[in-house]
Amino acid sequence: CSYGALTFTPLASETGNNGGDEVSIVDGVVTINVDVAANGNSDGNVRNAVTNKIKAAFGSDMQAVADYWMYCLPPGTSGSWIAYAYINSYISVYNNQWCNYPSGQMHEIGHNLGYAHSGESQTYDDQSGMMGYSYSQDGGPVMLSHGHGKRDGMEYPESTEIRLWSTASET
Repeated sequence: CSYGALTFTPLASETGNNGGDEVSIVDGVVTINVDVAANGNSDGNVRNAVTNKIKAAFGSDMQAVADYWMYCLPPGTSGSWIAYAYINSYISVYNNQWCNYPSGQMHEIGHNLGYAHSGESQTYDDQSGMMGYSYSQDGGPVMLSHGHGKRDGMEYPESTEIRLWSTASET
């Protein structure tokens, strides 16, 4: 609903070196192999291992490579979590199949862009926009802004392009 003023563009290609092994980002996707088993381990431990490998391969300033990074963690991490991101950050983390669901991706990238959860009385109680509830489907839902005269509360410049990334983690 940015009326074309905000676009995410996959990073075409970038090559790094991780301990002698070449690591390539192709069409916004890179596979990172870590020495931490996902099964039974915390998502935080796996996330940190991925971050460390990315920094070793591409340098400590990850945003010099891509504006945003999505981590798709394999199944088996401890806890019953879906996905998370921090407000005004550049990393979002997804549990297994949630990396494939657009509403989850939009919700977490929304946090990266500065949005908090929508809802009048409880987190996720507003299901009319992407900063509320996320849906486990890969084809939708289709949602627009609330139509309150603001474009989702943001001022969009005339044109903004964001270089985009994607990261997978394997054990």
